[in-house]
Amino acid sequence: MLTFYADRVDYFAQGPVTLEAIRKDRQAYRKRWPEITLALVGDIAVADADASGRTAVTFKSAYTVGSPVRAAHATGTLESTLIVARIDGAARIVDQKEIAHSDRRQPAPSS
Repeated sequence: MLTFYADRVDYFAQGPVTLEAIRKDRQAYRKRWPEITLALVGDIAVADADASGRTAVTFKSAYTVGSPVRAAHATGTLESTLIVARIDGAARIVDQKEIAHSDRRQPAPSS
C-alpha cells in the first residue's frame, strides 16, 4: 500500500510524515485490530485538479474491526479525503484525512 504514497505525506493530524512513519502507524493499527473489514458506502467523488495539479478524492466507507485477543469489536463509518498529485509520472497520495464516526464499542461476539 505504501507504493501509493508520496515520500512525504500530510497524514491525518500529524502533518507531513515520512513513508516509514506511515508504515509504523499502519502496523500498529493492524496489531491493535487484526480483523478489519471495509466496505465502500455511496459514490466516490473526484474533484477537478487545482492550480497545483492536485486532485481531491473523497469517499465514505463502513468499517468493522475486531481483536479476539482483547475481546474487542468496533463498527462505524469513515469519511476519507485523499489528495493525489502526479509525481515523477505516477499518481501519489500527498495528503490523507479521515473523520471517523464510531458506533458504540461492543465486546466481540461470542461463538
